[in-house]
Amino acid sequence: MSVRTIFPFLFVCLLSELEAVAPQTRDQSQHLVEAVAAIDQKLTKMERQLIDKDVRIRNLETTLENHIAVHADYVKDTEKEMQMKNLELNRLQQLVTSLTETANSFKQTLSETSSESRELASRMSVLEQAIFADGVNAKERDGQSMASSDIRNEETSDKSVRINASNAEPVQMAGPVHKAGPVRKDATFSNSESTEVPSEASVVQIRRPSLMRAVPSSSIVAFHYELSNSVTVRTGSVVVYDHETLDEGHGYSPHNGIYTVPVAGIYVMVWDTFANFRSYIQTFLVVNGTKRGTSFSDAQATHDLVSSLVVLRLQQGDRVVIQVGRTSDTNATMSSYGSFTAKPTFSGWKLF
Repeated sequence: MSVRTIFPFLFVCLLSELEAVAPQTRDQSQHLVEAVAAIDQKLTKMERQLIDKDVRIRNLETTLENHIAVHADYVKDTEKEMQMKNLELNRLQQLVTSLTETANSFKQTLSETSSESRELASRMSVLEQAIFADGVNAKERDGQSMASSDIRNEETSDKSVRINASNAEPVQMAGPVHKAGPVRKDATFSNSESTEVPSEASVVQIRRPSLMRAVPSSSIVAFHYELSNSVTVRTGSVVVYDHETLDEGHGYSPHNGIYTVPVAGIYVMVWDTFANFRSYIQTFLVVNGTKRGTSFSDAQATHDLVSSLVVLRLQQGDRVVIQVGRTSDTNATMSSYGSFTAKPTFSGWKLF
């Protein structure tokens, strides 16, 4: 075959092949378009879901930030409250330590005072016995001296009298008649009606009152009163503790709250103040109108039972009271709770 014949033949074959392949290519193109459209739909849906997720994440972040801010404020408030409680605890610990040291000091002082009192009582007993013995001996010596003097005077004035030794009857020579008898050691011949020397017991009874007035009193002076119920107080008022648990010396009056000092000396005065919750009360220890001690119960954050102690010298008849100072309200409440075993009290005792 010639070249001219081959080329047309090949061209016809190629056309026939192309005609056979074209329908298949159109089908594949259609499938590709549909696949691309489905992928686009899925991508669009995924984009929408991502946008929704971003919105939710932003909402969660905002909510979390708000919670963090609220909790941060709460944490700050809690930390401040804990700091205040720690400060209050440290103050209470220091107060307890101070009270413990003071109590130990007073115990030591009381022990020394007791030993000194025992030693003084022993010395006074010895001195009392010595004074009694000296008084009796002096009285006996005076009686004997007076008896000897009277006997000499009697012998001088009655020279005219002779005594019968057998019957002791007087014989009248000249002058008055006298009855003579044995001379007793305890007799005194004077012009007084009683011629006997006082006995030892009578001397003791005579001298003891004057001696006992010189001996310091060893009686105990102490008192302790409680506030049985909560009461309303105001500035300037006197706290009246109405429940007595001890009153040696009978100096405190539960009617007007005044303690009248029965014996002069060095005294210890202690009082407890318990302000109602969310309030404060200041109190003073007042002696004859003069402030000698102070206390401050601050219960605005927590319950606060405050004890105060004063050591001072008091004279007999001094008037001691617990007076209210500044308060959180015009009429504040001084609490007394039996369930807390916390009661306002007023106590005192004489050291020496």
